Amino acid sequence: MAIKTVFMGTPDFSVNIVQALVDNGFDVTAVVTKQDKEAGRGKKITSSPVKLWAQEKGIDIYQPKTARAPEFIELMENIAPQLIVTAAIGLIIPKEILDIPQYGCINVHASLLPQYRGASPIQQSLLNGDTKTGVTVMYMSEQIDDGDIIFAKELDILEDDNCGTLFDKLAVLGGQAMGDLARVLAEGKPMGTPQDHSRATYCKKIPKELGNIDWSMDGKAIVNLIRGMTPSPGAYTFLNGKRIKIVSAKSRVACTGAHPGSISAENKLAVTVACGDGFVDVLQLQPEGKSVQSARDFLNGNKITSGTVFERNIN
Repeated sequence: MAIKTVFMGTPDFSVNIVQALVDNGFDVTAVVTKQDKEAGRGKKITSSPVKLWAQEKGIDIYQPKTARAPEFIELMENIAPQLIVTAAIGLIIPKEILDIPQYGCINVHASLLPQYRGASPIQQSLLNGDTKTGVTVMYMSEQIDDGDIIFAKELDILEDDNCGTLFDKLAVLGGQAMGDLARVLAEGKPMGTPQDHSRATYCKKIPKELGNIDWSMDGKAIVNLIRGMTPSPGAYTFLNGKRIKIVSAKSRVACTGAHPGSISAENKLAVTVACGDGFVDVLQLQPEGKSVQSARDFLNGNKITSGTVFERNIN
């Protein structure tokens, strides 16, 4: 018998999860997603990826301002799902809703809990230079990401991964996890394993300003910042008053007395920038108002001389 399921999620990552639920025989009768919002310079009203997916499938959509609203709690009670699955919903789910489904309220989180509870686990793993991550399937509780773990799936982080590539890989892994969940639930409601709360770490939403590169940092930290901020909101620097987004780079430790941020014009295949412990070779970048380009194209199109400096910020 198909399990009557309500899915709660918002971004592209969540679409992979809910599609995998459908593919694995779950009866997804409704989705809950965040409210439409203004986006871009034109302030155009946009819908979440999960809402767009549900519209294509003809599935009922609900967009509460808060999940604590009495009318929303009553709605969930009337739907009476056997299972609720959440993935990056961006809403606090109250106990009244958590207690409704007989199979529980299950969350898919993009880290190996208890590490990186919170809003930015994918970015944080890259910022910290981790070599492993994964997805955790867990029971929700009233606290953020601290419920009992049902199972987790690991994934290696490669040196050339950035937030975009890792997001996509974890979305696929999360979809695969729904197949595992279907097999587990076929045996009944599983027991969860309590997290070791003493090992918990937390991560908040990443502010755009974090991407403003401090070239006095060690090269590895700068490269990890670029990886964690790419493709959005982006790591950036300034040249002659114009913002330049740094898309990819490699670091190398070397003895140098050069001022952090100063550029060496000798390398024609990379924009070589002095940093705290050596150099960062910028491989791809995006000047303001232009598309992403290679370092070679950037150097060919700009008069860069040795000693030109990337500035940290413009007031």
